[in-house]
Amino acid sequence: MKAISVYIQLNNITLNFCERFLAESSWDMFTDTAFIVVPNEIFKSETSNATVGLDTLLQKGDPVEIRAGYNKSFDTLETIFKGFISKVKTGTLIEIGCEDAMYALKQKNLVSKVFKNATLKTIIDYITEGIDIETNLIDDNAGLGDWVIENYSELNAVKVLEKLKGEPYGFVSYIKDGVLNVGVPYDSTGVTHYLLKELNLIGEDDLKNEANDTLRVLKGISIQRDNSRIIKYATKIDGVITISDEISNGELRTLNVQYQTSDQLEATLKRVYQTTNFTGLQGSFTTFGEPVIKYNDWIKLRDLKNKERNGTYKVRSVVTEMTVGGGLRQNVTVDFGISEVEANA
Repeated sequence: MKAISVYIQLNNITLNFCERFLAESSWDMFTDTAFIVVPNEIFKSETSNATVGLDTLLQKGDPVEIRAGYNKSFDTLETIFKGFISKVKTGTLIEIGCEDAMYALKQKNLVSKVFKNATLKTIIDYITEGIDIETNLIDDNAGLGDWVIENYSELNAVKVLEKLKGEPYGFVSYIKDGVLNVGVPYDSTGVTHYLLKELNLIGEDDLKNEANDTLRVLKGISIQRDNSRIIKYATKIDGVITISDEISNGELRTLNVQYQTSDQLEATLKRVYQTTNFTGLQGSFTTFGEPVIKYNDWIKLRDLKNKERNGTYKVRSVVTEMTVGGGLRQNVTVDFGISEVEANA
C-alpha cells in the first residue's frame, strides 16, 4: 500500500502531517486557493498558542507551500500549492486559508488614473508597480483604447484584472509557477498524463461530449479616433478559428472596441472566441494523488469499454484533497480536444 508523504511549509514552520488539506487551481478563478487543517497541539508551546495577531506564529501574508505524493522524501515531492496565508481560525483544530500570489495584488490599492490609448503592458505595469511579481503578457502592445481607473471603494489590482477579463477585452489572468499570466486560458504547452479509466480513475465520472456552439459568428468593430470603423468576423471552420472581412452565416454576436488596429482586432476576436466556444469531451473525474496534474496539462484518456471517449483533453481545473481517512485524491475537470487547441495556439 502506498504511504502518503506530506510537506507543509508555513513561514518558518515545517510540518509533515495535517488532518486535511484542499487545494483548488484553475485559470478561471483569478486566485488559486488552499485550506489546511492541523491540530492546535502542534503549535502549542509553554508561552503561546497559534492565534491571529502580530505576535503569533501564523500571520496573514506569511508564505505557504504544500507538497504531497506517495513514498517520497520531502525534497522530491511535487508542489501542489504555493502562496500566502489569507486567514487563520483557531480552536482545537487550526484552519488556515491560503491564496496564491493574487493575494499580494489584492493588497495593492490603486488611485484614479487616466490612460490615453493604453496598451496591455501599460495597465499591467501600473497595477503591479512595487509588487515583486514576474509577468507574462500575450501581447505587450495589445491596444485597449482610452482607459480610466477610478478610485472607488475597495479598488485593487485584481479588480482591474477582472475588467480586463470581461468584454470587449477577453484577457484571462492567472498565476502559474509564481508568474502572473495575462492572455488566453490555454496554450499548447503542459505535461501529458496517460490515464486508463479502469486503472487510474476512482468511482464514477461525469465525462460526456458537450457542444457549446451557441456562438457561431463573432463580429468585431474597432471604432477609430476619426469615428471610422474596422470590422472583422470570427467563426470556426473545421475546428479552426478563422477571421474574415466577410460575414458568415450563423448566430451573430457583436464586440465593440476602441482604437484597435486591424491586427489587434483580429487577436481580440480569436481570444474572446476561444474562451466562449468550446466543444468536445467535458466534465470531471477523480484520480489518485499521482501523477500530479495541473491545469493546462493534457489528459490522454483511454476507456476500454467506451472507446468513443478516447482522446487527449486539456485540463481546466484541479482540486487536490488529502484527508486522514480518505487518502490523497485529485478531482480533475477537462475541457476540449487537443486538435482545437493546437489549431488555435
